[in-house]
Amino acid sequence: MNSGRFVGHKGNEQWVWLALDRESRRIVGGHVGDHNRQGTEALWQLLPPFYRQCAVCLAT
Repeated sequence: MNSGRFVGHKGNEQWVWLALDRESRRIVGGHVGDHNRQGTEALWQLLPPFYRQCAVCLAT
């Protein structure tokens, strides 16, 4: 049995981008896509305007 292992190839990696409300820890935006500037911009566009006004970006 192959439980918990990566199966397939890494040629089509997808990243899950999440935006969290700092106080409530609720997810306020999300995007699945590449780990590049376009992925970051796609997440930014999905954020409600209120969060775009006061957002801080932390990347690892």
